[in-house]
Amino acid sequence: MQSRTYQEETKSTQKDNRRRLWLVFFFAGAVLTPALRFGSLPGLRVEQGVLLVWWAAAGIGWLLQQKPKVRIPFQAVMLAGFGLIVLLSMFFGYRAGVPLVLADVYEMGRMGIYALVLVMGSTLMSTQQDKDAALSVLSFCLMIGAFIALSQHGDPLGINAAYLPYTAPTQYEALMPGYPWPRVVGMTTNPNLYAYLAGIGAVLGAMLFVEKKRGWYLLSAGLCFATLWLTRSRTGLIFWLVLAALVWVFFLYAYAKEKKAAMMYIGGGALLGGLLLLGGVFLLLRWLPQDMTWRFWELFDLGASRSWQLRLTAWRQLLSGLKDQLIFGIGPSKGVELGIFVDNEWLLLIKRYGLVGLFSFMAVFSLPALQIRPRYPRSTAVLLYRALLIATGVFMISTTPFHSYQIMSVVMMLIAAGLSDPR
Repeated sequence: MQSRTYQEETKSTQKDNRRRLWLVFFFAGAVLTPALRFGSLPGLRVEQGVLLVWWAAAGIGWLLQQKPKVRIPFQAVMLAGFGLIVLLSMFFGYRAGVPLVLADVYEMGRMGIYALVLVMGSTLMSTQQDKDAALSVLSFCLMIGAFIALSQHGDPLGINAAYLPYTAPTQYEALMPGYPWPRVVGMTTNPNLYAYLAGIGAVLGAMLFVEKKRGWYLLSAGLCFATLWLTRSRTGLIFWLVLAALVWVFFLYAYAKEKKAAMMYIGGGALLGGLLLLGGVFLLLRWLPQDMTWRFWELFDLGASRSWQLRLTAWRQLLSGLKDQLIFGIGPSKGVELGIFVDNEWLLLIKRYGLVGLFSFMAVFSLPALQIRPRYPRSTAVLLYRALLIATGVFMISTTPFHSYQIMSVVMMLIAAGLSDPR
């Protein structure tokens, strides 16, 4: 009987290790590798290859009648259904004279890929131990990514020219020696997207350090915050502030609800945490050299910020040109060059999928979050998931993370960790 118990435990441990090995490969691909580009085809990513192999293995398991347990959250079904909104907008765009190209169809596939990642993540993170392991793996990968980003600032290793023209073709010139204001990009394509990952890494590392008391988590948080600052991304800094503040507020709320404490403590704690965050940032702005702070100081005078004013002008032009297609949009419209660069995800969604698509998008991500009743409301996974949804909404005002496979690979895994109810 003891031998059988030992065999069962060994088999269970092996299954746990296999599940977590998939997570290692996936997060390493998402954070530490660039897209592989072949001509005009969409860039292929390593984590998408991992996703494909995982689903192939699951399919083989079904054929061999092993019946692997695949957990399909309702949000994955909603995401796949959003593909119908894409198709509908393509139809109305075509009626309005927008030509259809093959690249438009890829946008329907995008929703399917996001849904498949969510299913994969929900299946692999079926226990609280799986979630903890996944978050640790992600924090470690983000720390390695921060080392890569640090090596780009000033190019101390002299290797930027060897790979950045390929991994960040529109940004690499700013990371060549002699450029006055270099903005690190890690293994992403631009500083804002890397700032998003670094912001997650800074908050996640701090949360895991508080929970597990291991020094490397604090190192990960510090390195990620340092490289976030080196992106000089104002949007990234605001994202980090909002994410960190919301994690703190949601923690206080869950704690007060569990301990039946007075809600006044939530307000006081939230105010204190906010003051500490803002005070820390203000001290950095005062102490660091001007060449590392001038972009952030523009946040206090947006009227004088040239980049912000250019954004506002572009947004107005886009909305005025789409006033006849606001309901259903004009589709991905990859075959049309509007001459307006849109770096606002919310406006890009309206342009492509109209108000119908915008409200559908909001429903896909907000309804599951409102319905969830987690068993561990103060767990790192749940707190980060809830805060990330709102902070990402703020981040989307001047960047387009939803249309980045790399960013959404990480986001969908974090959603899976927050949504799935562990055994």
